[in-house]
Amino acid sequence: MPVEVFYDVLCPWCYVGKRRLDEALARRPAKLRWRAFNLIPGARREPAGTVPEAMAAYLAPEQVPGRIAVIHATGAELGLDIDLPGTRQVTSFDAHRLLKLAADHGRMDAVMDAMYRAHFTEHRVISDPAVLAELGADTGLDRAEVARVLNSMEYTDEVLADFHRAAEAGVRMVPSIIAGSGGPQPLLRPVDVLAGAAKN
Repeated sequence: MPVEVFYDVLCPWCYVGKRRLDEALARRPAKLRWRAFNLIPGARREPAGTVPEAMAAYLAPEQVPGRIAVIHATGAELGLDIDLPGTRQVTSFDAHRLLKLAADHGRMDAVMDAMYRAHFTEHRVISDPAVLAELGADTGLDRAEVARVLNSMEYTDEVLADFHRAAEAGVRMVPSIIAGSGGPQPLLRPVDVLAGAAKN
């Protein structure tokens, strides 16, 4: 039974969740359906505030450093170099469209990993079509096809359908996962979730 994974490449916990999911899949293969999620409605292509500045909008100021430290440490345990103070907020809509193209070519995993690294480690602007075109080409996609897609509205309907599915399923945070007939749950222990899906 397919497992739905709701994510946004702007979410550091989604980066962590994907790495944990990769490890779980190595032990228990499963068919995944990646679902785009709109973590920051209204975000624009032009970089805005940093992640710590965004956290300060919903956390007490004294809580922000601790939350950042937890994310950095958790990422490091999994071999991920996450640097939130240098990460800026942008729209991920075109990034999701590129990932849909990558999925059609069997390259989604590679492109997603490259996109997370570009955003959270290299601090590249993943809303910039030139950056997305380079990421796509560097991970095996045809540069001309990537440019054509990014200069069109291709895959817009597919991304919006994922947003609608998230709302319909009651997904309000990412990373979230739906396996079988259950509702969304946090992607905390992928092995347990995949084991449950195998029983359905």
